[in-house]
Amino acid sequence: MRSRSKASALAADRGRRQTKGRGSGKPARPAPGSASRRLAIEAIVRINRDGAYANLVLPEMLERSTLGAADRRFVTELVYGSTRMRRACRYLADRFLVGPVDDEVAAALQIGAYQLAFLGTPAHAAVAATVGAVRGRGRSVVNAVLRKVADAPVSYPDRATELSYPDWLVDRMTDFLGPDVTDAALRAMNRPAVTNVRDDGYVQDIASQRVVELVGAGPDQIVVDVCAAPGGKDYGILSVLFQLWYDIRKVTAVAPGAFTPPPKVNSSV
Repeated sequence: MRSRSKASALAADRGRRQTKGRGSGKPARPAPGSASRRLAIEAIVRINRDGAYANLVLPEMLERSTLGAADRRFVTELVYGSTRMRRACRYLADRFLVGPVDDEVAAALQIGAYQLAFLGTPAHAAVAATVGAVRGRGRSVVNAVLRKVADAPVSYPDRATELSYPDWLVDRMTDFLGPDVTDAALRAMNRPAVTNVRDDGYVQDIASQRVVELVGAGPDQIVVDVCAAPGGKDYGILSVLFQLWYDIRKVTAVAPGAFTPPPKVNSSV
């Protein structure tokens, strides 16, 4: 009897320790990967709600964070990738929503759907870590919806939704290029961009650099950029012209009297 009572007391003590903290308001230990997803959610909220540029807002957020290199790369993939495929991600999640959700929950569903549909993240890891990154009552919604996204077959109503482009753009490109070329072009534009660094150290994709080459601005010409933000191509044009001016200065040292003033370029942003 004495040994049986002792065993019962030990079992009861283990039960109390296991349940300690439940209902006490103490937060549960976050799932691995929740910190990186939390930062991604905050960045997505700023992009979706405030109209922030991903390539401007994310680097400064990463700079202020304490995340390691691998986690920073993962956050970058989540933010850029889910923004690029936002329409598809929203469709996958919205199928299981019964009403509007706040900005944080919408952002969590966006990165959660992206992990499940495009990154191939195991469902248990994607759901648990994304839910763990959400604050407040929205966790239950994110948990329920992402579990359904993970289990449901992927089916899109049309190509524009699947490839995450506006209907009008897909329609116009199809009329101009035909369906096959349009499909290939849209899929190519959905691939992650390759980082390219110009000679002057500025990070800019190859397509933008080719625009600078095609403009071919020279001395005494006026350059008007009517769709600039943040002005990388304008800066590229000025860099080319500065190099031209620098080369002229070098020629002057060899042939006195050949110097001409630096080119005057008015760049309106």
